[in-house]
Amino acid sequence: MTMCSNGSNFSMKLETGCLIWAICGMIISGTAGVYSFVLIFSIGYCEPSETDDGLGHAIGEVLIAILIFFSCLIVISFLFSVVLLVGVIKKRESFLTTYVIFGVVISTFLLSVFFILLLIVAHDNTNALGSFLLHSLIFFLLLGLYSLILLMVQRTSRKFRDESFSTTNQRNSV
Repeated sequence: MTMCSNGSNFSMKLETGCLIWAICGMIISGTAGVYSFVLIFSIGYCEPSETDDGLGHAIGEVLIAILIFFSCLIVISFLFSVVLLVGVIKKRESFLTTYVIFGVVISTFLLSVFFILLLIVAHDNTNALGSFLLHSLIFFLLLGLYSLILLMVQRTSRKFRDESFSTTNQRNSV
């Protein structure tokens, strides 16, 4: 995938691609956020039966804590998608740079979580090679796609910076 110096990619302007991604990101994170909150409340309101042991209750509480943590990440992702949308519409380079930094941090975090889960699964089950390969392929394809999206946002940010720099120089020369 090559991006031309005039800011187009497959005859689509970089800003259009960023705008489409910002809207898709808001839809995806909004839907995931609603789903995660529904899941948290449905798990939280389950009445324990008389035969439940303490371990089952503790596991449920840990599961709710993990879901709340990931729900917070989803809400933060939604907010950064809004920042990206506003940055593209107002042509603010700083907003786009903020989104790129967020994307790198979240990608690093997800990669770390993936490897930790990989170590846990590999320790517990030595016959899970097929499942490991499938999950790894899906994870790295999605991570690669997101990296290309971050590259698009970064190049759009650079384009906005160059445009504002040339506009400033034109005003100063007059």
